[in-house]
Amino acid sequence: MASDLERRRFAPRRCAWQHGPAMSTPDVRRSAVGRGAAGALALSLLAALSTLSATSARSQTAPPEPVTLTVQEFNVEYGGFHVSFDKTVQVIRKIGADVVALEEAQGRTALLARRTGMPYFSPRLQILSKYPLIDPPGGNGRYLFVQVAPGQVVAIQNVHLPSNPYGPFWAQHGRTREEVVDLERRLRLPAIRPTLEAARSVMDLGIPVILTGDFNSPSWRDWT
Repeated sequence: MASDLERRRFAPRRCAWQHGPAMSTPDVRRSAVGRGAAGALALSLLAALSTLSATSARSQTAPPEPVTLTVQEFNVEYGGFHVSFDKTVQVIRKIGADVVALEEAQGRTALLARRTGMPYFSPRLQILSKYPLIDPPGGNGRYLFVQVAPGQVVAIQNVHLPSNPYGPFWAQHGRTREEVVDLERRLRLPAIRPTLEAARSVMDLGIPVILTGDFNSPSWRDWT
Protein backbone atom coordinates (compact mmCIF):
# COMPACT_ATOMS: atom_id res chain seq x y z
CA MET A 1 0.00 0.00 0.00
CA ALA A 2 1.72 3.16 -1.21
CA SER A 3 0.63 6.77 -0.82
CA ASP A 4 2.09 10.11 -1.80
CA LEU A 5 0.89 13.64 -1.02
CA GLU A 6 1.51 16.63 -3.23
CA ARG A 7 0.64 20.19 -2.28
CA ARG A 8 0.49 22.64 -5.17
CA ARG A 9 -0.64 26.23 -5.64
CA PHE A 10 -2.62 26.79 -8.85
CA ALA A 11 -4.14 29.72 -10.66
CA PRO A 12 -7.44 28.08 -11.69
CA ARG A 13 -9.06 28.77 -15.03
CA ARG A 14 -12.37 30.61 -15.26
CA CYS A 15 -14.90 28.71 -17.37
CA ALA A 16 -18.40 29.48 -18.61
CA TRP A 17 -20.80 26.56 -18.73
CA GLN A 18 -23.50 26.96 -21.37
CA HIS A 19 -26.51 24.82 -22.17
CA GLY A 20 -26.09 22.86 -25.38
CA PRO A 21 -26.98 19.55 -27.04
CA ALA A 22 -27.87 16.62 -24.83
CA MET A 23 -24.93 14.51 -23.71
CA SER A 24 -24.54 11.24 -21.84
CA THR A 25 -24.73 11.38 -18.07
CA PRO A 26 -21.20 12.03 -16.75
CA ASP A 27 -19.47 9.36 -14.71
CA VAL A 28 -19.26 11.65 -11.69
CA ARG A 29 -21.27 10.98 -8.60
CA ARG A 30 -22.10 12.35 -5.18
CA SER A 31 -21.59 10.05 -2.21
CA ALA A 32 -24.11 9.63 0.58
CA VAL A 33 -22.19 12.10 2.74
CA GLY A 34 -21.75 15.83 2.63
CA ARG A 35 -25.32 16.96 3.27
CA GLY A 36 -26.32 20.62 3.44
CA ALA A 37 -24.97 23.38 1.22
CA ALA A 38 -22.34 21.19 -0.45
CA GLY A 39 -24.96 18.54 -1.15
CA ALA A 40 -27.33 21.06 -2.66
CA LEU A 41 -24.55 22.33 -4.92
CA ALA A 42 -23.74 18.81 -6.07
CA LEU A 43 -27.35 17.98 -6.89
CA SER A 44 -27.92 21.16 -8.86
CA LEU A 45 -24.61 20.71 -10.68
CA LEU A 46 -25.28 17.11 -11.66
CA ALA A 47 -28.79 17.94 -12.80
CA ALA A 48 -27.49 20.66 -15.07
CA LEU A 49 -24.63 18.57 -16.48
CA SER A 50 -26.97 16.25 -18.35
CA THR A 51 -27.40 18.96 -21.00
CA LEU A 52 -24.19 20.96 -20.73
CA SER A 53 -21.39 21.66 -23.14
CA ALA A 54 -18.21 23.32 -21.93
CA THR A 55 -16.58 26.35 -23.50
CA SER A 56 -13.60 28.23 -22.14
CA ALA A 57 -14.28 31.91 -21.49
CA ARG A 58 -11.98 34.89 -21.69
CA SER A 59 -13.09 36.72 -18.62
CA GLN A 60 -12.98 40.51 -18.59
CA THR A 61 -12.71 40.50 -14.80
CA ALA A 62 -9.58 40.27 -12.66
CA PRO A 63 -7.79 36.89 -12.83
CA PRO A 64 -8.77 34.40 -10.11
CA GLU A 65 -6.76 34.18 -6.92
CA PRO A 66 -4.33 31.21 -6.71
CA VAL A 67 -5.69 28.16 -4.92
CA THR A 68 -3.70 25.68 -2.84
CA LEU A 69 -4.85 22.14 -3.61
CA THR A 70 -3.60 18.99 -1.85
CA VAL A 71 -3.64 15.80 -3.92
CA GLN A 72 -3.00 12.30 -2.59
CA GLU A 73 -2.00 9.43 -4.87
CA PHE A 74 -2.88 6.11 -3.21
CA ASN A 75 -2.50 2.55 -4.49
CA VAL A 76 -4.82 0.63 -2.16
CA GLU A 77 -3.73 -2.78 -3.55
CA TYR A 78 -6.62 -4.71 -5.07
CA GLY A 79 -9.37 -2.70 -3.44
CA GLY A 80 -7.85 -3.09 0.01
CA PHE A 81 -8.65 -6.81 0.02
CA HIS A 82 -4.97 -7.73 0.51
CA VAL A 83 -4.44 -5.16 3.27
CA SER A 84 -6.58 -3.73 6.04
CA PHE A 85 -9.47 -1.84 4.44
CA ASP A 86 -10.10 0.00 7.71
CA LYS A 87 -6.50 1.21 7.76
CA THR A 88 -6.85 2.32 4.14
CA VAL A 89 -9.77 4.50 5.22
CA GLN A 90 -7.76 5.79 8.21
CA VAL A 91 -4.83 6.82 5.99
CA ILE A 92 -7.07 8.84 3.68
CA ARG A 93 -8.80 10.51 6.61
CA LYS A 94 -5.54 11.27 8.41
CA ILE A 95 -3.87 12.86 5.38
CA GLY A 96 -6.99 14.87 4.65
CA ALA A 97 -6.15 15.73 1.04
CA ASP A 98 -8.59 17.72 -1.08
CA VAL A 99 -8.43 15.15 -3.88
CA VAL A 100 -7.45 11.48 -3.70
CA ALA A 101 -6.43 9.55 -6.82
CA LEU A 102 -6.86 5.83 -6.19
CA GLU A 103 -5.14 2.91 -7.88
CA GLU A 104 -6.53 -0.63 -7.87
CA ALA A 105 -9.81 0.45 -6.28
CA GLN A 106 -11.47 -2.68 -7.70
CA GLY A 107 -14.96 -1.21 -7.72
CA ARG A 108 -14.71 0.19 -4.20
CA THR A 109 -14.40 3.88 -5.09
CA ALA A 110 -17.95 4.63 -3.95
CA LEU A 111 -17.45 2.69 -0.71
CA LEU A 112 -14.23 4.57 0.02
CA ALA A 113 -16.01 7.86 -0.66
CA ARG A 114 -18.69 6.99 1.90
CA ARG A 115 -16.24 5.68 4.50
CA THR A 116 -13.88 8.65 4.20
CA GLY A 117 -16.57 11.34 4.02
CA MET A 118 -15.61 12.51 0.54
CA PRO A 119 -18.74 14.09 -1.02
CA TYR A 120 -17.73 13.61 -4.68
CA PHE A 121 -16.21 10.68 -6.55
CA SER A 122 -15.67 9.22 -10.02
CA PRO A 123 -15.65 5.41 -10.37
CA ARG A 124 -14.18 5.61 -13.89
CA LEU A 125 -11.13 7.68 -12.95
CA GLN A 126 -11.07 6.39 -9.34
CA ILE A 127 -11.09 9.90 -7.87
CA LEU A 128 -12.38 11.09 -4.49
CA SER A 129 -12.82 14.82 -3.95
CA LYS A 130 -13.91 17.44 -1.48
CA TYR A 131 -14.69 19.67 -4.47
CA PRO A 132 -17.32 19.08 -7.17
CA LEU A 133 -16.10 16.97 -10.10
CA ILE A 134 -17.13 17.69 -13.68
CA ASP A 135 -16.88 15.17 -16.52
CA PRO A 136 -16.70 17.52 -19.52
CA PRO A 137 -17.91 16.76 -23.04
CA GLY A 138 -15.00 15.48 -25.08
CA GLY A 139 -13.02 14.38 -22.04
CA ASN A 140 -13.54 10.72 -22.98
CA GLY A 141 -12.47 9.55 -19.55
CA ARG A 142 -9.01 11.09 -19.94
CA TYR A 143 -9.57 13.83 -17.36
CA LEU A 144 -12.03 15.47 -14.99
CA PHE A 145 -12.41 19.06 -13.91
CA VAL A 146 -12.16 19.83 -10.19
CA GLN A 147 -14.27 22.90 -9.47
CA VAL A 148 -12.20 24.66 -6.82
CA ALA A 149 -14.47 27.72 -6.86
CA PRO A 150 -17.61 28.71 -8.77
CA GLY A 151 -16.64 28.87 -12.44
CA GLN A 152 -12.98 27.99 -11.71
CA VAL A 153 -11.47 24.61 -12.48
CA VAL A 154 -8.28 22.59 -12.65
CA ALA A 155 -8.07 19.29 -14.51
CA ILE A 156 -6.97 15.95 -13.06
CA GLN A 157 -5.91 12.74 -14.81
CA ASN A 158 -5.37 9.32 -13.26
CA VAL A 159 -3.68 6.42 -15.04
CA HIS A 160 -2.46 2.93 -14.25
CA LEU A 161 0.11 1.83 -16.81
CA PRO A 162 0.90 -1.82 -17.74
CA SER A 163 2.98 -3.64 -15.15
CA ASN A 164 4.32 -6.62 -17.06
CA PRO A 165 7.24 -6.66 -17.67
CA TYR A 166 7.88 -4.57 -14.58
CA GLY A 167 10.50 -1.90 -15.24
CA PRO A 168 11.74 -1.52 -11.65
CA PHE A 169 12.50 -5.26 -11.46
CA TRP A 170 14.49 -5.01 -14.68
CA ALA A 171 16.53 -2.19 -13.17
CA GLN A 172 17.06 -4.02 -9.87
CA HIS A 173 17.97 -7.33 -11.51
CA GLY A 174 20.83 -6.00 -13.59
CA ARG A 175 19.31 -5.12 -16.95
CA THR A 176 21.21 -2.35 -18.70
CA ARG A 177 19.96 1.21 -18.84
CA GLU A 178 19.42 0.84 -22.59
CA GLU A 179 17.29 -2.29 -22.12
CA VAL A 180 15.13 -0.65 -19.45
CA VAL A 181 14.61 2.55 -21.45
CA ASP A 182 13.73 0.51 -24.55
CA LEU A 183 11.12 -1.42 -22.52
CA GLU A 184 9.53 1.80 -21.29
CA ARG A 185 9.40 3.23 -24.81
CA ARG A 186 7.78 0.07 -26.20
CA LEU A 187 5.32 -0.68 -23.39
CA ARG A 188 4.39 2.25 -21.16
CA LEU A 189 5.01 5.27 -23.36
CA PRO A 190 2.37 4.20 -25.94
CA ALA A 191 -0.06 3.53 -23.09
CA ILE A 192 0.24 7.03 -21.63
CA ARG A 193 0.50 8.95 -24.92
CA PRO A 194 -3.31 9.49 -25.35
CA THR A 195 -3.48 10.86 -21.80
CA LEU A 196 -0.63 13.27 -22.47
CA GLU A 197 -2.26 14.42 -25.72
CA ALA A 198 -5.49 15.10 -23.84
CA ALA A 199 -3.53 17.04 -21.21
CA ARG A 200 -1.96 19.21 -23.90
CA SER A 201 -5.36 20.14 -25.32
CA VAL A 202 -6.54 21.19 -21.85
CA MET A 203 -3.38 23.14 -21.06
CA ASP A 204 -3.76 24.97 -24.38
CA LEU A 205 -6.94 26.44 -22.89
CA GLY A 206 -4.94 27.75 -19.92
CA ILE A 207 -6.30 25.13 -17.51
CA PRO A 208 -3.78 23.58 -15.06
CA VAL A 209 -3.51 19.78 -15.33
CA ILE A 210 -2.56 17.36 -12.53
CA LEU A 211 -1.35 13.92 -13.67
CA THR A 212 -1.54 11.13 -11.10
CA GLY A 213 -1.14 7.40 -11.42
CA ASP A 214 0.78 4.20 -10.92
CA PHE A 215 3.30 4.36 -13.75
CA ASN A 216 5.06 1.04 -13.00
CA SER A 217 8.24 2.66 -14.30
CA PRO A 218 11.68 2.72 -12.67
CA SER A 219 13.20 5.86 -11.22
CA TRP A 220 16.68 6.74 -10.03
CA ARG A 221 15.78 5.08 -6.72
CA ASP A 222 15.80 1.67 -8.39
CA TRP A 223 19.54 2.03 -9.09
CA THR A 224 20.52 3.17 -5.57
